[in-house]
Amino acid sequence: MRTKINTSTLWLGVVAVFFHSCSDDFLTKGRDAQYIFINTQTIYSNIYVFPNEDAIVYPIVCEDARNATFTIINKPDWLKVESMNGQFMNGIAELTCSAIRNELFTESRIYLADMTIEVDGVGKGVVDVGYNNGVPVLSFNPVFFCEGMGYDDYSIDFGKTETSLHFFTANQGSGVLIWKVKECPEWINMKTQEFLEPGYQKMTEIICTRSGLPEGNHEGTIIFSTNDKDISTYMITVRCQVENE
Repeated sequence: MRTKINTSTLWLGVVAVFFHSCSDDFLTKGRDAQYIFINTQTIYSNIYVFPNEDAIVYPIVCEDARNATFTIINKPDWLKVESMNGQFMNGIAELTCSAIRNELFTESRIYLADMTIEVDGVGKGVVDVGYNNGVPVLSFNPVFFCEGMGYDDYSIDFGKTETSLHFFTANQGSGVLIWKVKECPEWINMKTQEFLEPGYQKMTEIICTRSGLPEGNHEGTIIFSTNDKDISTYMITVRCQVENE
């Protein structure tokens, strides 16, 4: 379940103009592609690479891609990517990109181009990329918020009988939020990756599987990472009890 957060502190009117996952309403005329993929690092759709910086990981979003593989079939010469192939996970893929210095480019401009990606079973899509020699690029950060249902200590207790409980994640910032599960107890099943547009929240189901667990109390920790610069790692304690029948 995904719901909108009612808060006046978010710049939703600005961000909503730029974030449209896989929307062919925003295709540039003449591009041989069915989708535009949006870089989630900034408010802009562009991936900006800088000749004086190390490679940066840029997540892109396409819900239709699900877990499909992809191939980069066209890119500018000055754009260096770690791999021309990859895979989406729950509609999110990550591209590691850097800039190959071009001495003909001046220091007072951003040079824009297209990168075309073909997604297996989905089609072709365009990512806008920019070579930046130092021109400031305005960025907006996601703000991560997580709350277990009715639990103030960020723990979820299944007790003796519960098999399904939930927690909420919310994006209280002005950039796209991405979280991933890094570690999880074997007896817990849940979605391992999710993204949230600014101002939205989602309810995530956690399933407890007691089969195979010995009798007694069990406790573990779900650890997941986020792209919020202030809360890059988050932990939720999960507990359950097992009794012999």
